[in-house]
Amino acid sequence: MTLIEQYSPTPAMAAAVAALLLVVTLVLIISVHAILATSQQSPVPKTRRKGTPTHVLIVLGSGGHTAEMLSMLRRMPLDPNVYTFRTYIVTSGDGFSASKAAEFEATLQTQYRNRNSSNDDGSQYYEVITVPRARRVHQSYLTAPWSTIQCFWACLQVLRAKHADQQSRKRGGATSPYPDLILTNGPATANRNVLVTAGSRGLGALVAEKFAAEGANVAINYVSNVGRAEETASKIKSQYQVKTTIIQGDLGVKEDCIKVVKTAVDELGGLDIVISNAGWTKFAKFDDLDATEESDWDKCWAVNVKGHLHIFREALPTFNANPDGGVFLVTASIAGLGASGSSLPYSVSKAACNVSPLFTPSLHLTKCLAKSQGPKVRVNAVCPGLLLTEWGNQFSAESIHNHIEKTALKRVVSNNWNELKGQITDSRTSKAELEDTADLYITLAKNSSMTGQSMAVDAGFTLA
Repeated sequence: MTLIEQYSPTPAMAAAVAALLLVVTLVLIISVHAILATSQQSPVPKTRRKGTPTHVLIVLGSGGHTAEMLSMLRRMPLDPNVYTFRTYIVTSGDGFSASKAAEFEATLQTQYRNRNSSNDDGSQYYEVITVPRARRVHQSYLTAPWSTIQCFWACLQVLRAKHADQQSRKRGGATSPYPDLILTNGPATANRNVLVTAGSRGLGALVAEKFAAEGANVAINYVSNVGRAEETASKIKSQYQVKTTIIQGDLGVKEDCIKVVKTAVDELGGLDIVISNAGWTKFAKFDDLDATEESDWDKCWAVNVKGHLHIFREALPTFNANPDGGVFLVTASIAGLGASGSSLPYSVSKAACNVSPLFTPSLHLTKCLAKSQGPKVRVNAVCPGLLLTEWGNQFSAESIHNHIEKTALKRVVSNNWNELKGQITDSRTSKAELEDTADLYITLAKNSSMTGQSMAVDAGFTLA
């Protein structure tokens, strides 16, 4: 008889163990309920009047989740005259989250400076509570249950207002030491890994920063300017405390496309979102068929069409292996939605990336990928209008003026409007933030119900 056969449990033993586990679980649930019920000495009202002092409990995770939670808080009217006391929960060793909570509170006090004392620094209106981590990075699964129980117990103590870090105080006029509102955040873009091609400057750099602000780790691809890429990555890392890396690669070369994706996966530890932002053009008179060479057409097609395909194909296995799949966003152009643009080959190559019914080239890349490579991968295209970044400023003032005339909103998208105003003297023009375009990438990454779509951000140019 083997050792396994000797100690194989009988059906009766298995049933006994299952029953014991069930009893232990029920006892634990009843105990927790009893602890929380007996700790609540203050009556809980069935309804709350608007404006009643509110004690808010805010759960901060590690770097990514903390950045996302604070981003959410900045976007809500967290008036300290209503949300009169705020308790932040951080895990042991997470000094970043604790410091960011203090920074947020300082900003909040400056924004809503309406206290009785001019010397009030606002510290009496919030507290930061440290609880043990449920599981440390690389911690053995054998010891994880014990650390999880310790974390769970500490959280119960916080809910009972009996944690060692909690001081006896009135908590900003709130009627109870127990939280009235608990804020926590689930997965969105936090802890996601994002690759932004051509991400060292212009729109790409801003998109990378937007994702970092949401708590995502970012890989930034560049072609030649390593200094610019390092500067962008350093700024993002220091401001948002997320993982960043830079990857050199010419997206008009298949081997480089493969290398960029593989490096991003290795450096970030995975890949959830790809912003395929690289593009190339040669500025030329649109109706001059002799203004561009065969090599110009080839390079436009290599970067603006095949580059997206190579990046997607290399990222696809990782996307399919992810529990939540992946997101592939192509930077196309309104030049692909109509007969316009910096040159004829550029317009034709960008049309291949769009899904507009106005064009039917052999390769409607975005729509074809969305249709054929689902259901775990969402593929969409963003079609910016005239972006007056370093790239767009190569257009003449006359071309910019003519473009503005054709837009419904009489504006262009710019990140250096002060310089542009010196060239354009049309009083009807106004600044449209470059952020409007960058924000769309965040929206599309979070939207789980859209695929195969082209979204134009062009001040109404394509309506003409």
